[in-house]
Amino acid sequence: MARINVDLDDELHRKVKAAAALQGVTLKDFVVTTLQGAVEEVSHQVRPSEQAKGRRS
Repeated sequence: MARINVDLDDELHRKVKAAAALQGVTLKDFVVTTLQGAVEEVSHQVRPSEQAKGRRS
């Protein structure tokens, strides 16, 4: 498992923490789930020919 550190301004941190609380999840779980969703969205936007290039690397 990897660990990352990210600096957030106070306002964004407050908003992310509040969003996690509204969903009833931990800040960590909220961030992980949000990142997973973003990665899946981006991977669906990549054209098949670009995905094939990535597999060969």
